[in-house]
Amino acid sequence: SMNKRFGYDESFNFQILAGKPFYFYKKDGRIGFYFDGQHVQAEFSEVPHYACCSGAARNPFHFQNLVSFFASNNEGNYYVELGVYE
Repeated sequence: SMNKRFGYDESFNFQILAGKPFYFYKKDGRIGFYFDGQHVQAEFSEVPHYACCSGAARNPFHFQNLVSFFASNNEGNYYVELGVYE
């Protein structure tokens, strides 16, 4: 499992982004993401995911070359877009 291999508390929202693997992970209370062989630790403590019903509007949105998501930390709430632009 990716969680065991890399010491994640959780990994979620796998997708193919611009032809390469992308997913979020939580480790030591912080959110990070993996893309194209690189692990990036972000300054977020939460990214809502796997919610249903009305909460699903805050789940990450997947596109061919972009992922958009909501995130939060002690400083506030954010809307973020990560993409690959040629």
